[in-house]
Parts: sequence; structure tokens; C-alpha cells
Amino acid sequence: MNVENLFSIMIVVFAAIIALSLAVTHRYVKTIYRGINFLAMGVVGHIIGFIIYIGLYIQTDWIKYFIGNGIFLSGTFLLHKGLNQFMEREVSYKRAYSILSIGVILGILFFFFEPNLVYRQNLISFLIIYLVVEILNSVIKSTDKIKATLKFPIYVFCTLFLLLMMARFIAVNNHIILELIPGQDFTYNFLSNIIGGILFVVLGFMISVIINIRAITDLKIERALMEKISVTDHLTGLPNRLALEKYVSKIEHNGQPYAVIIADIDEFKKINDTYGHMIGDKVIVEFSKALLNLNDDRMFTARYGGDEFVTIVKRFESVDTLKSNIAKTISTIGTQIKVNEHHFNLTLSVGVAIYPHHGTEIYELIHKADAALGDIKTSGKNSIRFYV
Repeated sequence: MNVENLFSIMIVVFAAIIALSLAVTHRYVKTIYRGINFLAMGVVGHIIGFIIYIGLYIQTDWIKYFIGNGIFLSGTFLLHKGLNQFMEREVSYKRAYSILSIGVILGILFFFFEPNLVYRQNLISFLIIYLVVEILNSVIKSTDKIKATLKFPIYVFCTLFLLLMMARFIAVNNHIILELIPGQDFTYNFLSNIIGGILFVVLGFMISVIINIRAITDLKIERALMEKISVTDHLTGLPNRLALEKYVSKIEHNGQPYAVIIADIDEFKKINDTYGHMIGDKVIVEFSKALLNLNDDRMFTARYGGDEFVTIVKRFESVDTLKSNIAKTISTIGTQIKVNEHHFNLTLSVGVAIYPHHGTEIYELIHKADAALGDIKTSGKNSIRFYV
């Protein structure tokens, strides 16, 4: 086996592995990402076209020229199309179809009617250069779809390939033959085939890496979003019960006392009955904003359900100080609520339980704070009561 065949087989094997990895990736993420099937077919096109063109098993000139080059160019076009779809670029391919069609006509002319090997080789080089420039242009215009660290290798690949094609032009038109190994002539054709094949294998590898990195990144973003949704109240944007549980489990480890405060808007049902549930929901939202504005690094507020809110307060000086601060808060917070043209003066009933004096589990503390709140509801509302 000569050196050319050895290099060619190595390129084909590596390219086949990349094509297989892209096909498998497409199988699992085709509902999320478009274009991976075209990328896989493009790499396969490169493999088949490369094998035919270098004459590894076929020596017939017109098959090598038309079929080999045609499949290779088609593979490059499919890479271009696949990248655009993957990067969610809606582009027209009329120009590409026109240039490739003209290339086919000129190819037939230079093969049958005006036989000229140099013309044919220059034509193929020009068409490949055009498609590589289109790929480079797509990457440049998709700044938000590919990480900068991944775009750089593609820039390098395209630059190297364009330099290779320029060298090919020079070699073709000057009939250059290089003797890299004593006794064996390496023509421009061998060098451009091998180097070009290696560059396209590298491009396929980079595309595969880009797809997998983007998939992992999107999965992380989606997971973070789902985690945020799972701990967020859909109406107010405040933490929900699950978030409350997680927060309390963290602060319980230090064993420091904390207060569980459950606040309920008095006569909220009347707001819903009078103005409708849409206005009622907006009142809840505005009240949540006012409540959240009062939070500092010692406090954590969550919507517990309906018009009830739970606030955890750490590091309070004494029960009397805590009660005084709560009283100041509820005397003003309800007067700040305005929805559309309606102004609401809300009053609050507040029940409080202290960890660990009244319990060591969050729902036990909430239950006792709610019991204190229930006592207020039956005896006048608009007040504060600690569980006893």
C-alpha cells in the first residue's frame, strides 16, 4: 500500500466516525436542533466524493471528475445548509444553486467540448472556495449561536482551506511537482487532496463538538429554568413552599433561633367579590412587591397560598423588638397598594412562632403561627399574635 492510499484510508476512517457521531446525535436531538442530518450527510458526501476523486478504487476519468467532484461539492453544500439550519439562520440558496449550476455547465464544456485539465481543476477549486466562503459568512453572522471559542477554529479552518486552494491554483497553473520522499513524486493533486481531506475532517469534528457543547449548554439553561420555576410562585414571582422548605433546611443547621411569620390580608374575599378575581390577583402581586421591598439579608418571604405569606426572620434582638418591627410594618405596608385607578388600604393579621421554642420543623412552626393567626381572625383581625 503506497503512502497516498494510506493517508486516504486514514482520512476516510476518521470522517466516517464523525459522520456516525453526527447521525447518532441527530437521532436523539432532532426535535430540538435542525440541520444535524444535513451535516451528517455532508460529511458522508465528503467521504464518498473523496474516495472516488482520488481514484482509490475507480480509475475512470469521467467518474472521478463528475461523480467524485460532484458528490464532494454536494457534501460541502450540505454542510453549509446544515450549519445555517443549526444556527437558525433563514437564508436563500438561489445564489448557490445558480453558481453550482453554472459550474456544472462549465465542467461539461471543459471535459467534452473543450478538454482542458487545468480549466477543470481551477473550476473545482473556485466552487469549493465559494462554498467555504459561504460557510465562513454564516458563522460570522451567527454571533449569538456559537461560542467565540468555537468560532475561532472554524475561522482558522476556512483561512487554511482558502490558502490551500490558492496554492492549488498556483500549482495547477505551473505544473508543480514536489519530491517530499526520495524516489516518490508528490504532485499538487496528492497534497491538496490529503490536506483538504484532513481540513474537512477537522471541520466535521469541530461541528460535532459545537453541537454537543451547545446541547449541554442548552440543557443546563433549561435545567436551571425548570429549577427556578419549581421554586417560584407563578403569580407573584416570590419563592413558593418548596423554596421555603429549602431555605429553612439551610438555616436550621446553625441552630440559631428564627421567627416564622404568617401574614394574611384581612377581608380579601371582599376585594375579589367587589372588583373581580383579576383585580384581586393584581392586589396580591402589588402587595408581594411591597412585602419584598422590606426584606433584608435577615429575611426570606414566600407566598404560602391564596392571600397568605410566610416570612422567616433571623437574628432578631428579642421577641418585643420583633413584635414592634412587625407592628410598624403592617401599619404602613397595606396603604401602598394601588391597582389601575383603585387604591386599597389593606390591613393584615399576623401570627408568629419561634424556632426552636415552638417547634423544630418548619410545617410545625407554620401550623402554630397559623393557629395564632386564626385566633386573631376570630377576635377582630388587624393585629399580631405570637403562639403560646
